[in-house]
Amino acid sequence: MIEQLFSLLKKMPEYTGALESLRQGDNVAITGIGQINRSHILAGLSRELKKPMVLLCQDEMAARRLQEELKGFLEEDVPILPGRELTLYDAAVVSRSWEQKRLRQLCDLTEGRTPIQIMSWESLSLRTMPPAVLKQASFRLEIGQEYPMDDLTTRLVAAGYSRCGMVEGPGQFALRGGILDIFSPANDQPIRAEFFGDELDTMGYFDPQTQRRNENVESVTILPVGETQPGLHPRGIGGLCHDITNLIARQKRRKNVNEPLITTLTRDLEKYENGLHNPASDRYMALIYPEMATAADYIPENALVVLCDQSSLHRAARNRSDEMGMQLDSLLQAGLVAGELCDYVCQWEDFCAGLKEKTVLFFDAFGGASYPEDCPPKQLYPMTAKQLPGYGGNLDTAASDLQHYQKQEFGSLVLCGTRRRAELLQEMLQARNLSAFICIPLTTLPNPGQILLTEGSLPYGMEYPLSRLAILTEGQLLSRGEVKNKTAPRKKTGSTNRQKLSAFTDLTPGDLVVHENYGIGRFVAMEQIKVDNAVKDYIKIAYQGSDTLFVPATQLDLISKYIGGGSEDSNVRLNKIGSDAWQKTKAKARKAAKDMAGELIQLYAARKRQPGFAFAADSPWQKEFEDNFPYPETDDQLRCIADIKRDMESPTPMDRLLCGDVGFG
Repeated sequence: MIEQLFSLLKKMPEYTGALESLRQGDNVAITGIGQINRSHILAGLSRELKKPMVLLCQDEMAARRLQEELKGFLEEDVPILPGRELTLYDAAVVSRSWEQKRLRQLCDLTEGRTPIQIMSWESLSLRTMPPAVLKQASFRLEIGQEYPMDDLTTRLVAAGYSRCGMVEGPGQFALRGGILDIFSPANDQPIRAEFFGDELDTMGYFDPQTQRRNENVESVTILPVGETQPGLHPRGIGGLCHDITNLIARQKRRKNVNEPLITTLTRDLEKYENGLHNPASDRYMALIYPEMATAADYIPENALVVLCDQSSLHRAARNRSDEMGMQLDSLLQAGLVAGELCDYVCQWEDFCAGLKEKTVLFFDAFGGASYPEDCPPKQLYPMTAKQLPGYGGNLDTAASDLQHYQKQEFGSLVLCGTRRRAELLQEMLQARNLSAFICIPLTTLPNPGQILLTEGSLPYGMEYPLSRLAILTEGQLLSRGEVKNKTAPRKKTGSTNRQKLSAFTDLTPGDLVVHENYGIGRFVAMEQIKVDNAVKDYIKIAYQGSDTLFVPATQLDLISKYIGGGSEDSNVRLNKIGSDAWQKTKAKARKAAKDMAGELIQLYAARKRQPGFAFAADSPWQKEFEDNFPYPETDDQLRCIADIKRDMESPTPMDRLLCGDVGFG
């Protein structure tokens, strides 16, 4: 199906003209098309140009929609560079997960491992670690090479890693004799490196929960833990302390001395001088990285930069600058940041000036847009294509449009999830006097007046009037009850004892929760607090005594539901902030898990030696029977079905208990 859709583009003179212009390095503007058509063209250009592409959208919502559309054409997820909130206020703990995702994607982009990268203006414009500093702070470990252990640990500490007894999360490392464990943001799992002297002998990934190695590797990349690392100052921590000292001296010489600011600077200086961690190091990003850099500096020289609706982008850039200005004004008044260090976002004009040496593709719904003076398009290609609306499950209206397309000598292609669903849709259309033919796999596009049904999926339909072709999706035509939208099982992830939260709506007042760093508390409420002239959501958690913790909603990943023994109403002892009871509890649990693991290994080793009966894989009848199930299975049900089938097809005896609550499917 995908190949036929790409062949359609090659028959359009506007597309082939734009493709040739881009190959010659000319800036190009394409106008007059819908959003799904834009994604269709971008997917085709990606296949033809064989060069990196950076797609810039106005906001996160537009980026997510573009990602969904591209997945329908490319059959894979395109990464979106996440944004992050600057930590300019004092905080006891800060989640670095978004920074680590950003660094990983930026590293992949600059090293050519990302063919297509989506960015929103917010994620692109934010100040970050310069590419040269990231390259200097990152390093590779390769088997057979020598690495003096003292130099290696010093380099890890400068990159923001913290030493611990056992590695459990990104940004940690542990050293036991000649064994070095590192959890780099560049990898999904931590790495265990075994040294013979200074020579790296063996290396492999391991599971942080079981601490058992599961895959050997020859080399790995080690990235910094966060975007703002004081140890990466050009002259190290000492150089940063010197710069802050000079900053304090300049503030004291001012006519109107800002005492709160001097207090903040002095407190931070003491932390750095004593080797303490400062979560608010973003305050000194301009000192640590004198060179202003954003994600735009990571775009490869040969990349194609795509501006999706540049008028909306320009408007988003103005709004972002205004929003950051108001936030910084309140922080300046509170004495939390120094005015000379408040350069955190790039301006639209500076970004456009940086595109002079790159090839740029503009997409706009309408012609006549004003383009940046620094990178105007050399060629303009107006096209006629539109995105089709949905029918809200009204098959009669959809059938009427298909009849209209037939009268206009349009070919109609309808994408269905499976062959069985195509057969059901064919029956429904025949009942409305429409002849539709099933073509799986799709070998040719429909002829004028013909309706073809094939396997495939797109979020929206498309119409190309000059090519006399309409492409509709099953989701547009049918409601969920008419043909079951049976979703594919999600990729299985490793099980965990943490019942992670996807949204604050998962919590109700009184629920017991567990904070990764502070332990067991009780959820009180969601509260809105005005910070930096902006109202933000915070999760209020009560701890033992009168202790209360406010966690920003953006750090929801640090909180999980309590799943320990007893009910919500049982007498569960809450932790006290500042005590070491929670750390002792975690250490005790790790030891107990290790002891239990040893017993289970012996038990399951004995079971493995017992022969069992292997059932045959699913037959076509079984699959057809499952497709006719009238209700959509949940993700958990699909996972259980797949697990049980895999057990039954294995010669090893099955050892599984399936438990379901009555009334919940």
